[in-house]
Formats: sequence, C-alpha cells, structure tokens
Amino acid sequence: MRIDILDSNGGLLTSTTRDAAANQTLLITDIIGVRGLGATANFRVDFTVTSLTGRIVPFGILIDDGTGDGLFEPAGNPTASSADVIVTQASFAQGNNDTFFKTNMYVTNVGASPVTLTVSLIPRLVTGTPASPRVYTLAPGQTIQKLDVLNTEFGLQDPSASGLRIHPTGPAQLVVSTRTFVEKFGGTFGFFIPGLSASSSGVIGLGTGRVAAIQLDQSSSATGSRSNFGIAEIGGADVLVHVTAKSGDTGAALGSKSYFVPANTSFQTSVTDILGSGPVTNIYLQFELEGGAGKILAYGVAVDNTSGDAIYVPAAKEP
Repeated sequence: MRIDILDSNGGLLTSTTRDAAANQTLLITDIIGVRGLGATANFRVDFTVTSLTGRIVPFGILIDDGTGDGLFEPAGNPTASSADVIVTQASFAQGNNDTFFKTNMYVTNVGASPVTLTVSLIPRLVTGTPASPRVYTLAPGQTIQKLDVLNTEFGLQDPSASGLRIHPTGPAQLVVSTRTFVEKFGGTFGFFIPGLSASSSGVIGLGTGRVAAIQLDQSSSATGSRSNFGIAEIGGADVLVHVTAKSGDTGAALGSKSYFVPANTSFQTSVTDILGSGPVTNIYLQFELEGGAGKILAYGVAVDNTSGDAIYVPAAKEP
C-alpha cells in the first residue's frame, strides 16, 4: 500500500509504502516522526492499495503527549452525495468532577471539486444567542479545523450542547469528525465522534428497525464510569423514542422509558434516568421509534469518573 501524508490544503507532505501479509494487522507508530517531518498540525493520511490483491481497513490513533490518551479514528471513503452529514453531539459545558467539555470539528473535502457547505446546530441545550449557520467553501483536498466550535463559531456559552448538521450544496465527498475532550492532568482526554450520512444504516424511522449502543456501565466509584445516552432528530419531525436498558450478560430487560424529541433537536440524559442510581455493569441500550414521522441517530457515552475520559458508542442497527 502507499501512504500519503497531506497538509490542511491537500498538499502532499511525503509518501511511504508498506507491505502487509494476508490477514496481518500492521501498526505504523508515529508516522510523522518516522518521515522526519517534525511538528505538524491538522494533517491527514490517505491509504491506497497498490497490489493486485488484498483489501485493507485503515485507521489512525491520535495520542495525547501529556496523558497518553488515545483517540481511535477509522478511515473514511465516502461516495459523492448531497445528503447531510450529522455529528450527534458537540459540547461547551461544565461536567461532573471538575471536567469541562469542548469540541473541535474537522471537515475534509476528499473530492476533486470545490464544495460549499453550511453547518447548523441540532440544539439540545443552548446558552446565549447562537450565531447564524456558518458557510464554508472547501477546495479539493482541503481540511477545515474549527477549534471549540460551539463557542468560537456559534458564540455559545457554558452550558451548551448541540448536534451539528453539515449540509453540502451539491454532491460532495466529505469526511467529517469531531473531537470532544477535557483538559486534565497536564493534557487532554477525549473521544472521536464520526460524521454520519443522514442516509446511513444507523438512521431509523418509525417501523424501520431498532438500533443498539453497547458496552456501558454506571458506577459512582473513582475507578468506575458513568454512562449517558443521546438522540438526534434529523428528519425534521417530532418523534417519540422508546429506550430499553438490557443486561449484557443475560439479555434481560432492566428498565425502559419513552422520550419525546422535537424536530431538529437533540437530547441526552444519564442511564440513571431509566435505572436509578444503583451500580450496573455491562449493559446495552436499545432505541426504537414509538411514534412520529422523524428520523433519529442514537448513541451512548461512557465517562471515566476520575479523568473524564469518554468512550463514544454510536448505536448500530440490529439485524
């Protein structure tokens, strides 16, 4: 395979190649350092299979120099589409245990033509008067980086939380991601949220299936984690969503509750809203529409009680 490292304008910084045996997982550590580039901000890595056989599943890991926290990000290869791209949640808000959550947004145009897009809010909690939707034009290969996006681009204040809708004016190949993080212990802890197409398999409507978020716990201990879940309505109509918490060990239902989510808004709460304050481990959440003409994306988040480090779990469609 050929590995190209490109700057924020899509300019080639350097290239390298690697060979991988059949069914091998190949890890390339510190790709920038290996190529002798030094400090490099806002770059991307492209992967191209150059052999006649074989297929790859590439990924990147961003590691904080201060805390060692790792952020896993799968590679994207979008087809040209006019569909909106959705980020279910972004934050500018004080959390529990002296944590303050901020979100950085990244959008890359991997297509061959310029793209104009509009970024708007899917609000959950808004403090202050939000700025109008932001319009950006990206050249081919360009990556825009919007640090602390809710505060710097939309003027929101603490506490604020919102989903993000990225709307291209025409068919576009966009790779969208955000990093939500807290600053603690001399560095940061954070999690990656992928931008998902409004036509992706994780989007459900009334009678179109059920999605689930797995690997969640709820504990108040310093070595444990607490869990939240959220829903973004992206179809432009009110919905009633039924959420069921189940044991990952037995599959037994532990509790359930229905939530009304207005059109073009987002919602988030703790699993304690369904299960109460008692500790639970290895649970998963099922989401299903009970009513309404809208469509949703759902997710879970497990947050470490000491560091504030979080794991984002997008809800996947059940077979």
